[in-house]
Amino acid sequence: MPTSSHQFEELAKKVEAHEALAGKLASEVADAINSFISKQPGPPVQPDATGVTAVDLSSTHRILHLVDGVIPGWTIKLRGKAFEPDGHWTCSLRPSDSSDDAEMIGYAQGPDLSKTLVVALLRVLAYRTRKSL
Repeated sequence: MPTSSHQFEELAKKVEAHEALAGKLASEVADAINSFISKQPGPPVQPDATGVTAVDLSSTHRILHLVDGVIPGWTIKLRGKAFEPDGHWTCSLRPSDSSDDAEMIGYAQGPDLSKTLVVALLRVLAYRTRKSL
């Protein structure tokens, strides 16, 4: 389970390199996100006790809900063209949308929207882990 920013970055690269986020890799990502969430103060992000599951990571809706819970108030920018099976998606996550010069911390691109969102979130978790040291 990632405990350092480097490990979250490596996990993001691993997800990008795989065609699909499934199986052992999806479980590894879910475990890493759950580990990060469990160390955060305040109420839990997920309303149920099961936390993030590998199945959640295949649902764009669930990932958007997760991003909102883990980094509330951040700006999510999505651009892309939906071509089955290979779309062209770009996702950026920023602390604010006050200007185009706002720091872009989570960035990813890829053919699958849900996987692109997960990679961007992993990069934000790497940043937040690094920042908390």
